[in-house]
Amino acid sequence: MKGLFAKHKIMMLVIILAIILIYTLFSLLCPIMTDDYMFWGKYLTANNGSMMPSLSGYCNYVRDLWLYENGRLANVLCAPVVLWMPKLAWAIILAVIICAIYLLSARMVNGSRPVNPLLLMSIWICSILLLPWYDTSSLMLIDYALNYFPPTLLTLATIW
Repeated sequence: MKGLFAKHKIMMLVIILAIILIYTLFSLLCPIMTDDYMFWGKYLTANNGSMMPSLSGYCNYVRDLWLYENGRLANVLCAPVVLWMPKLAWAIILAVIICAIYLLSARMVNGSRPVNPLLLMSIWICSILLLPWYDTSSLMLIDYALNYFPPTLLTLATIW
């Protein structure tokens, strides 16, 4: 982390906190998607109707996803996030994941040089401007939470 913040530690921390705060608030305001409730139901079926966390129920749920669904990471995470995690906790975790994506992207762009605040702000602004804002389904922004952000972070970390 020493090389990440360089000389501009305070400005970098302000930007990082701003990213986390904005995406936390955004995540708190976004409702849970209908298909997330569908996976909630799939977990309940796999866990004999009980909402309580259960390792065997969760293993049954994941097995069923691999056998009968697409087995995506988002669907595997759906039951723990929707059923057991407080919405504020998930909003903070998601905001940190998004911030980590921006930081890792800036780090990859900059190579061995330290990341500066201008680069981080540029990547953040470009990501906002390049989102497909015209979305006829109205699901694009909400749907990114479980479906795209955690896998994107894992992909960037693997590439890095």
